[in-house]
Amino acid sequence: MTETPHNQSSGGAACQIPYPDRFNAAAEFVANTPETAFSDEVRLLFYALHSQASKGPCTDGKPWGWNVVESAKWQSWSQLGSMPQMEAMRLYVRTLDEEQPEWWTRMPEQPRPGAAGAASGAAPDDAGVSISSVFQEGTWVVIQQDDAKKPIPRYEQGAALLGSQLFVLGGHYGGRYLQDLWVYNLNRLQWTAPAAEQQQQDAAEGGEEEGAALLAQAGPPASAGWSVTPFQDKLLVLGGHMKVGKLKKGQSLPPISVWLVDLATLRWSALPTSGDVPCARGGHTACLLASGDKVVVYGGEDSHRRPLGTVHVLDLQDLSWSELQVSSKAQPTSRSGHVATIVNDTMLVFGGGSIASCFNDLWQLDLGRGAWSKPDLHGPAPTPRAGHSGALVGDYWYILGGGNNVKGEAAGLA
Repeated sequence: MTETPHNQSSGGAACQIPYPDRFNAAAEFVANTPETAFSDEVRLLFYALHSQASKGPCTDGKPWGWNVVESAKWQSWSQLGSMPQMEAMRLYVRTLDEEQPEWWTRMPEQPRPGAAGAASGAAPDDAGVSISSVFQEGTWVVIQQDDAKKPIPRYEQGAALLGSQLFVLGGHYGGRYLQDLWVYNLNRLQWTAPAAEQQQQDAAEGGEEEGAALLAQAGPPASAGWSVTPFQDKLLVLGGHMKVGKLKKGQSLPPISVWLVDLATLRWSALPTSGDVPCARGGHTACLLASGDKVVVYGGEDSHRRPLGTVHVLDLQDLSWSELQVSSKAQPTSRSGHVATIVNDTMLVFGGGSIASCFNDLWQLDLGRGAWSKPDLHGPAPTPRAGHSGALVGDYWYILGGGNNVKGEAAGLA
């Protein structure tokens, strides 16, 4: 059954509309609430956060010292420094939630999403609230996550970016496997659990029995280390580690699972495949060719946690598997937890490891000739790592995080 985190809202009275509308509603409530309802310290904080959210960092000149009120307001705003506008909005709402937990139910008319705040203190319509609004060049920024809904912590999850939405599937948490699907909207900076919402809607429309049946066939079993690859308007999910019993002597390894989720209907399909089907695995990579009709799967670990080094190709037109025959003598050591990307007709693989070792090598595979080789590199050698992530942006491949048997790696590579 799908894992769901504990609801972190204060109850049914919590405001559930998205930002910036939630901030606009909070600002309208504060503007229409008697000043005596808040302490001087809280009113100063509201002023500072609202100014930061609507105007950005304070650039006003410091008032004369004799003007005590204006000096206090200037000081409070200036202390926020370069805080992103979106973070200021969230802190504004969080402060109001702490001061007046039931404020949303006391609004005379609850604003509709997209409606501009009429009161003084409402953010303008062109506030530009999106992932770009929190960027600060050359600086890491923590995006505040005070939403009522958000996924529980995890690792070895599958993730894929499709348009302005980041999809996160399953993983490990507290020694157990997960199977939940979450979506992070980069335009709204909010998490949703679409499958759970769809199940609730279907259960309400079709009764408890229909809702329970949908839960039972919601998708692949709880797993970690699977690959999630965008394919048209769908997600292709391959493999993954899961709880399985020990194989009997002479019993062959199970085949890799192939699932497809249609994002328009949120329905999962288990795809039957044919040909030279590879064994089940996790910690592998799956790269879609530029033609969009084939997926190249490399490495990973089998169900006995043994590292793999074979390359397999899934033809998405007829769902047939084939193993790529390697023609070169040189080839990378079998591994999992690596990253891979495809540039033209070449697959690049960096890092990864096995139970005993981690690697910092970069390999390239000519997919046409089936030949592995090591490209000439410049600059300082990166530290060995596994479990890192990678993103190809233009001519640069950015590598972030990961770790080895000693420590994690915080430095990024390009």
